[in-house]
Amino acid sequence: MAIILFMANDFVGPQNACIGLAQSLRQRGHRTLFCLRQEFFNRFLANGFDKQDLLELTSSTTQKDDDSLQFLIEKVREFGFATGMTPLEKVRQIKQVNLVKTTFEDPLGQIDGQLKNYLQKIQPDLIIYDGEVIPPAILFWPNCPWIYLFCSNPIGLFDSDQLPPFLSDFNTKNIDDKQPPECWQEFRSILDECYYSLVRQAQSRLCRQLSYPDINDFGWMRGNRFFIHSPYLNLYQYPKELDYNDCIDISIDRYCRVDSFCRNEFLDADQKQQLFEWIKHCDGSGKLIYLSLGTMGSCNIDLMKRLIRILSKTEHTYILSTGPANSQLELGRNMFGQSYLPQIWIFSNLPVDLAIIHGGNNSLCEAFTYGIPCMIMPLFYDQFLNARRVVEKNLGARIDPFNFDDVELITSINRLLNDDQLKMNVNNIGHRIKTEDSKSVCCERLEELITTFKQNKNQF
Repeated sequence: MAIILFMANDFVGPQNACIGLAQSLRQRGHRTLFCLRQEFFNRFLANGFDKQDLLELTSSTTQKDDDSLQFLIEKVREFGFATGMTPLEKVRQIKQVNLVKTTFEDPLGQIDGQLKNYLQKIQPDLIIYDGEVIPPAILFWPNCPWIYLFCSNPIGLFDSDQLPPFLSDFNTKNIDDKQPPECWQEFRSILDECYYSLVRQAQSRLCRQLSYPDINDFGWMRGNRFFIHSPYLNLYQYPKELDYNDCIDISIDRYCRVDSFCRNEFLDADQKQQLFEWIKHCDGSGKLIYLSLGTMGSCNIDLMKRLIRILSKTEHTYILSTGPANSQLELGRNMFGQSYLPQIWIFSNLPVDLAIIHGGNNSLCEAFTYGIPCMIMPLFYDQFLNARRVVEKNLGARIDPFNFDDVELITSINRLLNDDQLKMNVNNIGHRIKTEDSKSVCCERLEELITTFKQNKNQF
């Protein structure tokens, strides 16, 4: 049995990806521990972990759950990430609102000493981390290997000039006059100025302020414009059918692809029965459609209200994840919704015919895992690239959430629902994902790494 320590930044996506991988490692007999702030404990407890598995980190940014939700709503509105700004404008906003320093650098500066104490006490066999700025305590820990887990679209990990810039809304090929090569170059330059360079500076500054060696002396950022990669192994999630090996060569020694870090969600009998009853009482006769724009997207109340108004006119039944603004939304007769819904349990236990999602990487990979076609309404970050890739591979559709009319949305939904070839293709992908079980293959590679490190520690 190995002791494996996880840590991720404070966003839902990285934490859920870590949970999914940790569940598989625990099933294989390993002990999995998490370093995180107390306000996130309930998420991990609800996914089957014990309180003794959770190691508390404290910082001045720690807030009560209710305060954090309201803070999130206000910040999303202030930053404009869930508005109709272009992807390039949203990249500029990252610098404008000082996101890297306030969200990554400052909190890590406050908890690095606590993390180092946990490492000394626990002596883990492996560390797995997901976050742009890496705690120096992890970078300079000599007693075990550390792994980078990248849960977003893998273009951000590969960082290749042969691929569109991360966070952009470009196809993988320059197939029309709307995105000539100079557009890629301009976007990449602004991306570096407003995001990548800030991550690099934060990483270097954090190490200096905490009296660690200068990372530039080790060459760790050489060839990496975004963040430091693990010298041992870097994990990412993306279904094989969407991966970018048709555009670049992906090193299997450096990277390990997993189809999805999909979690196992736990519901008791009463919760299951309650969900079935609520859905049964919806006044819809057509197909079953799931709608979630994520926490950030659901903070755009005007968009949510418009979608509810349009979809309530159709014959289909809808399950809506309404997010923090749940109390401000009035659902149609053919709808059921809650601020939080067990998305993976719904995908795996209900006959969902279509998922309308924001295109976050976790949600996309989860839908493919269960063979559910997607319509993507991208809002921010890697969602634009995921929407592009799904369309490129003829495995779904996209709609601009800020530039569509009622008829267009309804027509697109019905087209996807009636596309038998699409349903068969996506269902086959789901079957392959379950059969190949790439998450278990990933666990085997991690186990091999632990063994190799112990046998050859002096060589690493």
